Amino acid sequence: MAYNNTYNRPNYGPPQRQYSNAPRQQSRRDEITKKSGCIYTTGRNGKPTVSAWNKSKSGLLKIVAQPRYEGGIFSKDKVMTYTSAAGKVWQKWIVSVTFATRQKQTSTGFYDTTTQRLFIPDIDMMACHNTRFGGRTAGGKSVTGYLMGVGRKR
Repeated sequence: MAYNNTYNRPNYGPPQRQYSNAPRQQSRRDEITKKSGCIYTTGRNGKPTVSAWNKSKSGLLKIVAQPRYEGGIFSKDKVMTYTSAAGKVWQKWIVSVTFATRQKQTSTGFYDTTTQRLFIPDIDMMACHNTRFGGRTAGGKSVTGYLMGVGRKR
């Protein structure tokens, strides 16, 4: 009596999945979305502006920063600059921070002109717009840069 094999395979198992070396196309749902970003733009008043955001479990943190001028906020005088003992040139920037609780805080930030990074010592964070770490937000917008926490040495 012959046994009827429906699979017609030497190992008598179900058909095997065929694998290929072609890259798998990801749908938009499969893509990893960025949780932080930073953009350098020129504002409506012609001043450079750094906008950054960070999404975490506690909510959304937004930062908007502009350079601080010697003659005041609305002047077009030169930007306040300082040179450190190591020879780095820093610019003083005004930073507006909006927390997840919608509480706003204005503080001072320091922009390193050589590495193009904005350090905000009051909240221990750094924003960098000039990076190779690009990606897409959940809405599909392409963003480069990041906003991350910086641990202080105490």
